[in-house]
Amino acid sequence: MKQTITQLLDYGRLELAQDIFAEREEELLRILIDVLDMPKHEIFLNKNMEVSHDQYTRFEEIIQERKTGKPLAYILGYSYFYQDKFPVSEQTLIPRYDTEILVELVKKYYLKRYNHNNSCQGDTSPNNSCRRDTSPNNSDQETSCCANSVQGEISPDNFCQEVSNQANASDQVNTVQEISCRILDIGTGTGAIALSLHRIFPNAIIKGIDLFNEPFENSKKYLDISSQNVSVEKIDFLDESLWQGLGEWDCIVSNPPYLDDHDMNVLDSHVKDFEPHSALYAEEGGMSFYSAIARFAKTHLVKGGMIFLEIDHKHKKVSQLFSEEEYSYRELVNDLSGLPRVLILKKLA
Repeated sequence: MKQTITQLLDYGRLELAQDIFAEREEELLRILIDVLDMPKHEIFLNKNMEVSHDQYTRFEEIIQERKTGKPLAYILGYSYFYQDKFPVSEQTLIPRYDTEILVELVKKYYLKRYNHNNSCQGDTSPNNSCRRDTSPNNSDQETSCCANSVQGEISPDNFCQEVSNQANASDQVNTVQEISCRILDIGTGTGAIALSLHRIFPNAIIKGIDLFNEPFENSKKYLDISSQNVSVEKIDFLDESLWQGLGEWDCIVSNPPYLDDHDMNVLDSHVKDFEPHSALYAEEGGMSFYSAIARFAKTHLVKGGMIFLEIDHKHKKVSQLFSEEEYSYRELVNDLSGLPRVLILKKLA
């Protein structure tokens, strides 16, 4: 007997009725979009449409596999992040929506810097606070594009407050072609952060580093990105003897492994049983990567350079790794649940 979209939904709701499927309706819609190869609005408009036998069989197979607890992203083979669809496998961490905040913060920071500097071009008056001192005595004149901001440009009032109020920068998308900085993504995994930033800043030099380079390369190929401006290097970041070849960077971004023993013990089973522990757990009470990033930044982040780190409840410990003598500014940005999610730092010297 033929089945309709509505009947598929009823079947899915019945099979995924357990409490562990808190996002059941969203997942059912994602499955329908995949199985029917149909956009969301058409599914809503055609709920009484009959589906083929193959479509019904595929839907049923996905539902039964999902009942085992296996994350839907692994079943479908992809996950959405920011503006793209990234291929995933059980060898890679599934990109999270919360991490999109990190990408958005980097975007807003550089757009704000660019618009500020651009608005001051041509004004050579003594009162122009945007003028850059190019005299021989100015030690900053050779610093990178990320280091020539005016004093006070990054502050809770005019940057993070703007982001927390969800200021819309989409009308300035035409400016991103002019922004070129050097961005290092530590623990890049699928390359979700690095490749999303490349979409925004195609002229920036962006490198992802990780123990494995295949997931990044697979994503780059899947997204049909051929630019050499964004790349990956296979490296064990915790091996400090390998840092010398990494050069200097204007910006460091990272969503590193940061769960400690307690975090792993209370982790949801659908994450703990399926996602790679190497992408979740960190030694030293979840702090090993943060400690390494703090040491790395001492010699590989330029003066005035920025750090954007995804963090969790250990954010105070992470912040203490970066001394006030070295970093002139720090700010915490919460996620949509009101929990601390991103730590932002600016290097002073």
